[in-house]
Parts: sequence; structure tokens; C-alpha cells
Amino acid sequence: MKSPCLQTYRNLVDTPRSQAGGQITGGIRLGHVHLKVRDLNASLPFYTDWLGLNVTKRIGRFAFLAIAGEHHSLALEEVGARAENPSRFALGPTHFALEVSHEAIFFALRGRTQDVGLPFTSQYTGISWSFGVRDPDGNDIEIYVDRRQTRTEASARKQHKGSGIDY
Repeated sequence: MKSPCLQTYRNLVDTPRSQAGGQITGGIRLGHVHLKVRDLNASLPFYTDWLGLNVTKRIGRFAFLAIAGEHHSLALEEVGARAENPSRFALGPTHFALEVSHEAIFFALRGRTQDVGLPFTSQYTGISWSFGVRDPDGNDIEIYVDRRQTRTEASARKQHKGSGIDY
């Protein structure tokens, strides 16, 4: 079945930017991520104890969590134990990513992840250091630090040599 918005989207793509109002360069930011989870009571400790988010509100089968002073950056919706994971060929997000501002925060969170025995994968893209984890429902989360904003690769490798971190 075709999406009812498909033709509208094609019209937008085919319309020159000058006629469509130009490119939006400001005034938009990602507001929050909404995840479906099987059990809020199982998911909340993962996001609050391990990641350090704060519950700002809990209403029925919803919990709202904040990273900073906003109302919420993450909304969790309990959908029940019978919920199915999407197939690997399903459409939709594959993960969400959280950027940390400093290498020290990145390595502290990575160390805490290792200390609690949470499985993770690491990656160095040349632009960022990152590691990925899964929440209790299998949602993929990436934690990364943008290396373009931090020290040079050579000094970082020297500083972290022998720390057990292989980048």
C-alpha cells in the first residue's frame, strides 16, 4: 500500500527550493525520542541509574525523562510483555545517539558500562569515538564524543594508552 503522503512528498522534492520557501537553516531542533518498552519498571533503572536521566513525570503507562533542564528528552511508553521486536528489515529508526560534551564524560560512562557488565560495542569513525548498548527491550543507543571538538588523535591515544580502551 502506498503512503497517502507519497505524491505530496514527490511534489515537494520536484519543486525548486526558491518556490518551496528555501532551506530551513534555524529554528528546528530534535525535541525528544519516544520509545516503546515492555515494562516501565524494568526500563526506568536502565535510563536513570546507568545513564543518569531524571524522571520528570510519570503518567499511567508513560514516563518522561530529561537530560538537562527540559521537560523531557526521552519518552517511554509501556506497551506490555507481548510486544514484538521489529524485524531487521522493518522501517523506522535503528538507534538513537546521545552526544557527550567531553572525552572525560565519554570514558567515565564507558567505564561504568564495562563495570556493570553491560555488553557494548565500540567504534572510532575518525570523527567520533562511540560505543553502543541495548536497553532491556533491545533498543540500540549510541553514546559518542565528537573528536573534531576535542584534542588531537595523537594526544588522545597517548593519554589513553594502557587504559584498556582500544581505539
